[in-house]
Amino acid sequence: PDNLIPLIKPFAVVRARDQEPVRGYYLTYVISVACILVGDLNAIAPLISMFFMITYGLVNLACFMLAFSKSPSWRPTFKYYNKWVSLFGFFLCLVVMFLTNWYIALTAIVVAASLYYYIDFRDPPVNWGSANQARQFYDVERSMMRMRHFQTHVKTFRPHYLVMTGEPKDRLDLCRFIATLRKGYGITIFGNVCTGDYLDQAKEFRRRNYQNGYFNDDSIAGVKVTGFFATTIASSIRNGCRNLLCCSG
Repeated sequence: PDNLIPLIKPFAVVRARDQEPVRGYYLTYVISVACILVGDLNAIAPLISMFFMITYGLVNLACFMLAFSKSPSWRPTFKYYNKWVSLFGFFLCLVVMFLTNWYIALTAIVVAASLYYYIDFRDPPVNWGSANQARQFYDVERSMMRMRHFQTHVKTFRPHYLVMTGEPKDRLDLCRFIATLRKGYGITIFGNVCTGDYLDQAKEFRRRNYQNGYFNDDSIAGVKVTGFFATTIASSIRNGCRNLLCCSG
């Protein structure tokens, strides 16, 4: 389970013999009976319809975002598919919601937005391959390509650092010192060199997850250390430093 909402985590327990979430079924049953006991399904039908419309609208929006960001996994087989039709479907769902009942539509949108920002705030360690990630990657790639035409100017100069720290967590004082120098918010790369035979060190490289590529430390208030973490495998420290200089630009 993703453990997004700790309050309902006990209902995620599954039965051992068939892996069925029986507690979740009971919770669904209680909620359904509570809605029936209201005595007037028309009182809750508009709200249920709003959540359905939000679901349909967000599916259309996700299709548009995946197509617009040129995600390689998005390959619709429908011959006449068009991303702009998906975007139109998203806005059409919003229009239908407000034409049905505008204040219930606002309530449903607030609930959906609250769930979205709650999950974004929790930042769970799961990889859903979301359309938002595809869009962010597309924006970053386009921004980096546009930076080719930028020229360095004294008013916009930002110092960049390649710091030979080894593993940053082992030399936090050096990392914090560099953090005090990068008030211009330039790029910091923490370099690490693994010396020895490539095949032997490659196993250690994977075991320590050096390919993560990012380091962050905020254990001291007011001193936030952030930067990229680059590791290279070389026969000597000198050759490793040369590799990092070439790769870091």
